[in-house]
Amino acid sequence: MVKTKRELVFATFVTSGLAVIATLVSLGTQNWVSSEVKITEKFSQVNYGLFTGLYRRTVGSERPMIYDISMTCSMSDNKCAMLCEATSEARSAKLTALIENNNSSFGCMERRQIFFNPQLTSTRDDSSQSTFINAGLWLSTIIFLVLSSVAGLGATVLAMFNTVYNPIEIYVNITGLFIWNCVAIFFSLLTMIMWGVVYASVLIDNISVYDTIVADGYTVNAILNYSYWLNLVAFVLYVSSVILIAVRQYLINKEPLVMHADIQQETDPGLLIY
Repeated sequence: MVKTKRELVFATFVTSGLAVIATLVSLGTQNWVSSEVKITEKFSQVNYGLFTGLYRRTVGSERPMIYDISMTCSMSDNKCAMLCEATSEARSAKLTALIENNNSSFGCMERRQIFFNPQLTSTRDDSSQSTFINAGLWLSTIIFLVLSSVAGLGATVLAMFNTVYNPIEIYVNITGLFIWNCVAIFFSLLTMIMWGVVYASVLIDNISVYDTIVADGYTVNAILNYSYWLNLVAFVLYVSSVILIAVRQYLINKEPLVMHADIQQETDPGLLIY
């Protein structure tokens, strides 16, 4: 097979590679969702990603107290929350207490400090008022995000391979490149849908930190931030790769067929050896 339109194949290498980078940045950053939390007429700020985040909490003082928060889940209860206790064991114990509606106070280690700041003992007495992140949707978001990254990486490698070589096997040629990009599109879309459901069903009304779970504060202006929207960028880039592949095939199909004459040199019968 003669190499044709290699520049378009290389362009898919660029678009798919950029999409993978966008996906990995999305996975590793702390800005999937951002919100304000109003506590006793003061506004605090919270932003977090799929694993960790920051809570700038302002209660009774002008200086905000900054806390590291981490996603803490109870898969058996299908509930998650962003909590700020120093250890995973302490966060799990706090989550269990919140799920069981046991009164507890806010007591977390401030970032870069060595002391605790207990404030606002919870007066919540109805567990139905608490709102948690759905653990299944959270886990599905991570799985689909990782799968889209893997598919995108496969598409990127195949794009470079097809730029240099002309493989005939379907799973590594242009057809395989098309399939890998379509798989990446599918999982990128599922990633956005999963977290979009989490946002629409929970986070828009309750950002799922301690203060909003126990109703000592309430969520204000919760938005999906840039870490989430990077997945839309990746989605568009993967679609661009598929379009480039389709354009390449269209241009190839438009090219006139070149007929190659099979010219055989006549052999002198007198030279035949019997």
